[in-house]
Amino acid sequence: MNVARGILIVGLLMLMVSAGLAQSFSVDKASPSAGAIPCNGADVLGPTPPAPGPGPLPLPTIGITSGQLGITGTAPEIDALSYGWFPPRDLSVWYFSVDRNAAGIPHGIVPWCTVTTEGINGRNEASADVFVARVGPGPMGPPPPPVAGVKNQGFYDGDGLNVGIRYYPGLGLNAEPNPGGDNLDAFDLNSLSSQPSTVYYSLDPATAAANGRGPADVLYTWNPWLNPGFGPLLFAGAGALGLGSGDDVDALALRDIGTVLTYEPGMDIVFFSVTPGSAIIGRPDSLWGAAIEAGDILIDPASIGMPAGSLPGIWIAAEHLGLQTLRAGFNQMDNLDALDVVPEPATLALLGLGVAGLAARRRRK
Repeated sequence: MNVARGILIVGLLMLMVSAGLAQSFSVDKASPSAGAIPCNGADVLGPTPPAPGPGPLPLPTIGITSGQLGITGTAPEIDALSYGWFPPRDLSVWYFSVDRNAAGIPHGIVPWCTVTTEGINGRNEASADVFVARVGPGPMGPPPPPVAGVKNQGFYDGDGLNVGIRYYPGLGLNAEPNPGGDNLDAFDLNSLSSQPSTVYYSLDPATAAANGRGPADVLYTWNPWLNPGFGPLLFAGAGALGLGSGDDVDALALRDIGTVLTYEPGMDIVFFSVTPGSAIIGRPDSLWGAAIEAGDILIDPASIGMPAGSLPGIWIAAEHLGLQTLRAGFNQMDNLDALDVVPEPATLALLGLGVAGLAARRRRK
């Protein structure tokens, strides 16, 4: 098999895999595509056929309006999005996006990180892209910070106009590169066409205040198609996540498995990240005592056996996603601003054993 044919086959396989995981996402209100569609920062978008695929591509289409979600305000903005479900399996494959200032860990430290190629020291296009990293928690839970050693890889490209031999399909976010490019700041890999019964999300500070909520609250709208405007209602308050005044959730992947639409500590699982300006940045997490940063995937305290009032735990450290942190001696703190997880086959019992062991280890300290 010659090299060109091999590259083509790999590209087609990646396209098939990507097509199997559909997409729902939003862009921030500063994104040029928001004005071109037009949409606001609280509308949930989906790619227009034939996307995802190679560019150039048509602009995304609005699938759920901010009005259907019940979100009010002059310039509404959702910071995080989840449909509230992932399979009961080992949490190993993490999908994420970053903001316009992300750099990624240099290739001399980690062999290959697409965030680094696409970040501010590369093509400056990372904020419109989705990346994937395989970081399994293992039998005793997640790996501790700040060791770097896991690479990330591009999964969706903003405009689909890839350069070089590594191909990954686009979403129709055609305003690249930065400065001034698109920023995908919330997504779920499930399709808009599946019409999820519940949409979970978090709002930026101004929109949260306009809707009588806080920027660290996890909110929901129940069935925006059949009950438009039935929200935003409270699923989990900031305190349930170990957060407080001055914190802002900007990425979210949760599993609502107990009483639906009611957060139940120790049963429901909430993974999230916070903005760089959040008050919790730099404070020690509940698992490792490591300084929390904006690229970390955090977990609600109850899911790791910690009592109410505890700080969240760092479940996946930013360095394991190929992102820069101050605690690891880099010059900046990369910000993860969108998140989803697709587990690989294993049992949730393994996850339970891991978090129980970590909680016991932390209490002994």
